[in-house]
Amino acid sequence: MSSPAVHLRMVFGPDGVTILDTETDSLIRLNATGSFIWQALQAGKRLDEIALELASETGADPAIVKGDLRDFIAKLRSQRLLAD
Repeated sequence: MSSPAVHLRMVFGPDGVTILDTETDSLIRLNATGSFIWQALQAGKRLDEIALELASETGADPAIVKGDLRDFIAKLRSQRLLAD
């Protein structure tokens, strides 16, 4: 699974996480759900594990959550926020 890129600095708060990309001097803000996913990726959790946890917490269909999670991770990769 992917992990946060090394050129990032993060500040976690109750409403999410703010990420500083030191290569581009840009700030990225993730809400509480994005922060949960980000921390799960940092902990080395697999996509399936994260999707099941989110589905359990929200009552959503795990298959839908997994698809949304894949899209979110793809977006993070396209912004060079995740390293493979």
